[in-house]
Amino acid sequence: MIRDRTCQHPGCHQTRHLKAHHIQSWATGGATDLKNLILLCQFHHTTVHEGGITITRSADQKWEFTMPDGTTCQSWHTDIPLANRLRYLNQQARHRIEAVDSFHHPDAKPIQPHWTGEPFNIHECVQALYRMKRPQPEDQQAA
Repeated sequence: MIRDRTCQHPGCHQTRHLKAHHIQSWATGGATDLKNLILLCQFHHTTVHEGGITITRSADQKWEFTMPDGTTCQSWHTDIPLANRLRYLNQQARHRIEAVDSFHHPDAKPIQPHWTGEPFNIHECVQALYRMKRPQPEDQQAA
């Protein structure tokens, strides 16, 4: 709080409900120390994790936020671009599992996040389970 004071996303001045975000994920060996932590509001913390934004330090020690397509995040003023981006990512996730209708489908995989730190998507899991058919007795005997 002394160093960052506010959410560090460009243009955000939120001072409440801040989260300490690991630049290099702790799951991949990132240390929990000041050099590897940045304060983000809940909204931008979600943006980083679910929107694929990367955070790096520039040569002049300023934080740089980069979109998955390589463009630099501009000053944030509205949540409309984020809402559109998250809607797009959720559609992509749904399309990946729509064809899965049984446990034997080639795309049926254990539920795993694509990045270390993603939240568990209960809606996606429940929808996948509703589409699946129960194994038939002959399938159980073959196993």
